[in-house]
Amino acid sequence: MQKSYSWSYEYARKFIIVDYTLYNKNPDQKDIYDFFMGVYVDSDVGMKDKSGYYFDDLCGFIQKWDKYIDPATNNIKTVDLNLAWSADNDGRDPIGLNASSTSLNEPGDGEPLDGARGVAGLRVLRNPNPNLKYSFNIYVCDSNNELPV
Repeated sequence: MQKSYSWSYEYARKFIIVDYTLYNKNPDQKDIYDFFMGVYVDSDVGMKDKSGYYFDDLCGFIQKWDKYIDPATNNIKTVDLNLAWSADNDGRDPIGLNASSTSLNEPGDGEPLDGARGVAGLRVLRNPNPNLKYSFNIYVCDSNNELPV
């Protein structure tokens, strides 16, 4: 089952919480071990009215965050973050593809920030297993130089 939550309050307009509940419906009611779940995100970042707007996007995974300030002690701590993120490389959308190659006509310094200037993130907020392990993979569909490992 899936429930989605979003709010119209100004401070909460930029996040959505999706709550998944998984039920064991096998006839023997045996526990499930080694369960894997994936979330596929195709985060094309930019203004859709420009060609190639998604070619300069970046993404990554942040496992630890070393700038958390503990409200009880006011000490800086390192905490588990496990956050996947995606963003445009510089807030400028490419002008388009270069006709003579597959390279982008990327705007230079001083050009207006006319693209997406935010960052999208995905994080597990709660789970029943404190030993949950995370994996992050990048799939580049238009790459000409990916080699099998």
